[in-house]
Amino acid sequence: RKVPVGNEEKKTASPAEAIRQLEAANEEYTQAKWPTWSQDGRSIVFEMNNGQYSLLTSLALDGSQMSSFAVGTLPGLSPDGTQIVVTQEGRGLSIHSMDNFNSAARNLDPEGQSGIWSPDGRYIAWIAKKRIVLYDVKTEQRRILPPEAQPSPYKAIEKGLGWSRDSKSLAFKARLTKDEGNAVAIVAMDVDKPDKLDVLYTGVRLHSDVSWHPDGNQVLFSGLDSSTG
Repeated sequence: RKVPVGNEEKKTASPAEAIRQLEAANEEYTQAKWPTWSQDGRSIVFEMNNGQYSLLTSLALDGSQMSSFAVGTLPGLSPDGTQIVVTQEGRGLSIHSMDNFNSAARNLDPEGQSGIWSPDGRYIAWIAKKRIVLYDVKTEQRRILPPEAQPSPYKAIEKGLGWSRDSKSLAFKARLTKDEGNAVAIVAMDVDKPDKLDVLYTGVRLHSDVSWHPDGNQVLFSGLDSSTG
Protein backbone atom coordinates (compact mmCIF):
# COMPACT_ATOMS: atom_id res chain seq x y z
CA ARG A 1 0.00 0.00 0.00
CA LYS A 2 1.09 3.63 -0.33
CA VAL A 3 0.95 6.38 2.27
CA PRO A 4 1.44 10.07 1.28
CA VAL A 5 4.53 11.68 2.82
CA GLY A 6 4.76 15.39 1.95
CA ASN A 7 4.54 15.66 -1.81
CA GLU A 8 5.78 12.12 -2.32
CA GLU A 9 4.34 8.69 -1.80
CA LYS A 10 6.12 6.16 0.37
CA LYS A 11 5.42 2.46 -0.01
CA THR A 12 5.12 0.64 3.30
CA ALA A 13 5.35 -3.08 3.94
CA SER A 14 2.23 -5.02 4.79
CA PRO A 15 2.22 -6.74 8.21
CA ALA A 16 3.01 -10.06 6.53
CA GLU A 17 5.93 -8.52 4.61
CA ALA A 18 7.30 -6.93 7.78
CA ILE A 19 7.56 -10.25 9.63
CA ARG A 20 11.05 -11.69 9.54
CA GLN A 21 12.04 -15.00 11.10
CA LEU A 22 15.36 -15.09 12.92
CA GLU A 23 17.05 -18.46 12.57
CA ALA A 24 17.76 -19.54 16.13
CA ALA A 25 16.54 -23.02 16.99
CA ASN A 26 18.54 -26.06 15.89
CA GLU A 27 18.15 -29.81 15.84
CA GLU A 28 19.02 -30.15 19.54
CA TYR A 29 17.40 -27.01 20.94
CA THR A 30 14.13 -26.79 19.05
CA GLN A 31 12.32 -24.18 21.16
CA ALA A 32 13.10 -20.46 21.32
CA LYS A 33 11.06 -18.38 23.77
CA TRP A 34 10.92 -15.43 26.19
CA PRO A 35 12.75 -12.94 23.91
CA THR A 36 13.75 -9.54 25.28
CA TRP A 37 15.22 -6.57 23.41
CA SER A 38 18.64 -5.05 24.02
CA GLN A 39 18.66 -1.34 24.86
CA ASP A 40 20.00 -0.34 21.42
CA GLY A 41 17.44 -2.51 19.61
CA ARG A 42 20.14 -4.33 17.67
CA SER A 43 19.91 -7.71 19.38
CA ILE A 44 17.71 -9.92 21.54
CA VAL A 45 18.32 -12.25 24.45
CA PHE A 46 16.10 -15.29 24.74
CA GLU A 47 15.86 -18.85 26.04
CA MET A 48 16.62 -21.90 23.89
CA ASN A 49 15.13 -25.12 25.21
CA ASN A 50 15.38 -28.79 24.25
CA GLY A 51 12.63 -29.97 26.58
CA GLN A 52 15.14 -30.72 29.31
CA TYR A 53 17.67 -27.88 29.48
CA SER A 54 17.52 -24.16 28.76
CA LEU A 55 20.29 -21.96 27.40
CA LEU A 56 20.37 -18.16 27.56
CA THR A 57 21.24 -16.98 24.08
CA SER A 58 21.95 -13.63 22.43
CA LEU A 59 21.32 -12.99 18.75
CA ALA A 60 21.92 -9.96 16.54
CA LEU A 61 18.81 -8.68 14.79
CA ASP A 62 20.24 -9.53 11.38
CA GLY A 63 20.44 -13.18 12.46
CA SER A 64 24.19 -13.20 12.99
CA GLN A 65 26.40 -13.44 16.07
CA MET A 66 24.29 -15.98 17.92
CA SER A 67 25.90 -16.99 21.20
CA SER A 68 24.65 -19.15 24.07
CA PHE A 69 26.31 -17.80 27.19
CA ALA A 70 24.74 -19.54 30.22
CA VAL A 71 22.29 -22.15 31.47
CA GLY A 72 19.09 -20.47 32.63
CA THR A 73 15.59 -19.40 31.79
CA LEU A 74 13.28 -16.36 31.72
CA PRO A 75 15.89 -13.65 30.98
CA GLY A 76 15.17 -10.04 31.93
CA LEU A 77 17.51 -7.30 30.71
CA SER A 78 18.01 -4.10 32.67
CA PRO A 79 16.84 -0.97 30.82
CA ASP A 80 20.44 0.09 30.18
CA GLY A 81 21.33 -3.37 28.88
CA THR A 82 24.28 -3.86 31.22
CA GLN A 83 22.73 -6.46 33.54
CA ILE A 84 20.42 -9.44 33.27
CA VAL A 85 18.23 -11.18 35.82
CA VAL A 86 17.71 -14.90 35.25
CA THR A 87 16.18 -17.98 36.84
CA GLN A 88 18.44 -21.02 37.28
CA GLU A 89 17.59 -24.45 38.63
CA GLY A 90 18.93 -24.95 42.15
CA ARG A 91 19.86 -21.29 42.42
CA GLY A 92 16.66 -19.38 41.96
CA LEU A 93 16.83 -15.78 40.81
CA SER A 94 20.07 -13.85 40.36
CA ILE A 95 21.55 -10.75 38.70
CA HIS A 96 24.51 -10.98 36.35
CA SER A 97 26.64 -8.65 34.26
CA MET A 98 26.12 -8.91 30.51
CA ASP A 99 29.84 -8.26 29.97
CA ASN A 100 30.89 -11.16 32.20
CA PHE A 101 27.98 -13.38 33.18
CA ASN A 102 29.79 -15.38 35.88
CA SER A 103 31.57 -12.41 37.45
CA ALA A 104 30.05 -10.70 40.50
CA ALA A 105 26.74 -12.53 40.24
CA ARG A 106 24.28 -11.53 42.96
CA ASN A 107 21.68 -13.98 44.24
CA LEU A 108 18.28 -12.43 44.87
CA ASP A 109 15.94 -15.22 45.91
CA PRO A 110 16.52 -19.00 45.97
CA GLU A 111 12.80 -19.51 45.37
CA GLY A 112 12.27 -16.65 42.95
CA GLN A 113 11.45 -16.86 39.25
CA SER A 114 10.37 -14.73 36.30
CA GLY A 115 12.31 -11.58 37.24
CA ILE A 116 11.60 -8.45 35.21
CA TRP A 117 13.03 -4.94 35.44
CA SER A 118 10.71 -1.95 35.63
CA PRO A 119 11.07 0.39 32.61
CA ASP A 120 12.57 3.14 34.80
CA GLY A 121 15.19 0.70 36.14
CA ARG A 122 14.22 1.25 39.77
CA TYR A 123 12.67 -2.14 40.55
CA ILE A 124 12.92 -5.81 39.75
CA ALA A 125 9.71 -7.76 40.29
CA TRP A 126 9.54 -11.54 40.53
CA ILE A 127 7.33 -14.40 41.72
CA ALA A 128 7.97 -16.39 44.91
CA LYS A 129 5.67 -18.47 47.12
CA LYS A 130 2.44 -17.33 45.44
CA ARG A 131 3.40 -13.70 45.97
CA ILE A 132 5.19 -10.95 44.08
CA VAL A 133 8.46 -9.56 45.40
CA LEU A 134 9.36 -5.97 44.57
CA TYR A 135 13.09 -5.25 44.88
CA ASP A 136 14.53 -1.72 44.88
CA VAL A 137 17.76 -2.02 42.89
CA LYS A 138 19.38 1.04 44.49
CA THR A 139 18.52 0.48 48.16
CA GLU A 140 18.31 -3.34 47.94
CA GLN A 141 15.13 -3.18 49.99
CA ARG A 142 12.30 -5.52 49.07
CA ARG A 143 8.56 -5.63 49.56
CA ILE A 144 6.46 -8.76 49.46
CA LEU A 145 3.04 -8.25 47.87
CA PRO A 146 0.85 -8.98 49.68
CA PRO A 147 2.83 -9.06 52.97
CA GLU A 148 3.40 -12.52 54.40
CA ALA A 149 1.19 -11.64 57.39
CA GLN A 150 -1.78 -11.48 55.01
CA PRO A 151 -3.31 -14.44 53.16
CA SER A 152 -2.38 -14.52 49.50
CA PRO A 153 -5.26 -14.03 47.04
CA TYR A 154 -3.44 -16.33 44.61
CA LYS A 155 -3.45 -20.09 44.26
CA ALA A 156 -0.62 -19.56 41.78
CA ILE A 157 1.00 -16.79 39.75
CA GLU A 158 2.15 -17.68 36.25
CA LYS A 159 5.55 -16.63 34.89
CA GLY A 160 5.41 -13.69 32.52
CA LEU A 161 4.95 -10.51 34.58
CA GLY A 162 4.40 -7.31 32.61
CA TRP A 163 5.25 -3.78 33.78
CA SER A 164 3.26 -0.72 32.74
CA ARG A 165 5.32 1.89 30.91
CA ASP A 166 5.23 4.26 33.90
CA SER A 167 6.63 1.54 36.23
CA LYS A 168 3.64 1.86 38.56
CA SER A 169 1.66 -1.31 37.81
CA LEU A 170 2.10 -4.98 37.02
CA ALA A 171 -0.15 -7.27 35.01
CA PHE A 172 0.00 -11.06 35.07
CA LYS A 173 -1.91 -14.31 34.83
CA ALA A 174 -2.96 -15.91 38.12
CA ARG A 175 -5.21 -18.48 39.67
CA LEU A 176 -7.24 -16.70 42.34
CA THR A 177 -8.34 -18.31 45.59
CA LYS A 178 -11.87 -16.99 45.07
CA ASP A 179 -12.27 -18.78 41.74
CA GLU A 180 -13.28 -22.41 41.39
CA GLY A 181 -12.20 -25.15 39.01
CA ASN A 182 -9.71 -24.35 36.26
CA ALA A 183 -10.48 -20.64 36.03
CA VAL A 184 -7.53 -18.30 35.54
CA ALA A 185 -7.47 -14.52 35.43
CA ILE A 186 -5.48 -11.68 33.92
CA VAL A 187 -5.08 -9.14 36.72
CA ALA A 188 -3.47 -5.74 37.13
CA MET A 189 -1.97 -4.43 40.36
CA ASP A 190 -0.76 -0.98 41.39
CA VAL A 191 2.49 -1.74 43.24
CA ASP A 192 1.73 1.03 45.75
CA LYS A 193 -1.79 -0.34 46.35
CA PRO A 194 -1.30 -4.13 46.14
CA ASP A 195 -4.46 -4.91 48.12
CA LYS A 196 -6.61 -3.66 45.26
CA LEU A 197 -6.53 -6.11 42.35
CA ASP A 198 -8.12 -5.20 39.05
CA VAL A 199 -9.37 -8.45 37.48
CA LEU A 200 -9.30 -7.68 33.76
CA TYR A 201 -10.51 -11.02 32.43
CA THR A 202 -11.37 -14.47 33.73
CA GLY A 203 -11.26 -17.57 31.53
CA VAL A 204 -9.76 -21.03 31.24
CA ARG A 205 -7.32 -21.15 28.33
CA LEU A 206 -5.27 -17.97 28.66
CA HIS A 207 -1.59 -17.47 27.91
CA SER A 208 0.70 -15.90 30.49
CA ASP A 209 2.35 -13.26 28.31
CA VAL A 210 0.95 -9.75 28.89
CA SER A 211 1.91 -6.34 27.56
CA TRP A 212 0.76 -2.83 28.50
CA HIS A 213 -0.36 -0.16 26.07
CA PRO A 214 1.74 3.04 26.36
CA ASP A 215 -1.30 4.91 27.75
CA GLY A 216 -1.31 2.63 30.81
CA ASN A 217 -5.04 1.96 30.48
CA GLN A 218 -5.00 -1.20 28.37
CA VAL A 219 -3.39 -4.62 28.65
CA LEU A 220 -2.80 -6.96 25.74
CA PHE A 221 -2.98 -10.73 26.27
CA SER A 222 -3.84 -13.82 24.26
CA GLY A 223 -5.77 -17.00 24.85
CA LEU A 224 -7.81 -19.81 23.37
CA ASP A 225 -11.11 -19.02 25.08
CA SER A 226 -13.84 -18.53 22.50
CA SER A 227 -14.57 -15.02 23.78
CA THR A 228 -10.97 -13.86 23.26
CA GLY A 229 -11.15 -14.53 19.53
